[in-house]
Amino acid sequence: MPVRRTAEALEEMKAGQLLKVIATDDWFGPDLEAWLKGRPHSLLSLSNSREEIHAFIRKTV
Repeated sequence: MPVRRTAEALEEMKAGQLLKVIATDDWFGPDLEAWLKGRPHSLLSLSNSREEIHAFIRKTV
């Protein structure tokens, strides 16, 4: 679900904008990395902090 919501959010954004995602799903990181392969967006950072996963993605197209 978090990756789908991320995809929906990116669709609404303009190129160059930055999306911050905070998720609690343990599989969000690997799922996000797999989903981003072959897509033009840039994963700037992916980090875990206790019970949350934080991702910063730049929309490039």
